[in-house]
Amino acid sequence: MKVKKCPACSGSGYYDSFGSPECSACNGLGVARGKLPYRLWKRILIKYFNIEKQRIEEVYESWK
Repeated sequence: MKVKKCPACSGSGYYDSFGSPECSACNGLGVARGKLPYRLWKRILIKYFNIEKQRIEEVYESWK
């Protein structure tokens, strides 16, 4: 399965490069969850994107 870059911020996690706030579509992660199961999505983010587990869980809770 493939993780796609967030279409709102193009994977940067921010709206622009001028000190703007985090992207609200992906909560600053830079990736879209899509239809992936949560456990698989979390493993991919930790392994390939080096995002902390706690940050992923916070974002996931905000999407519920």
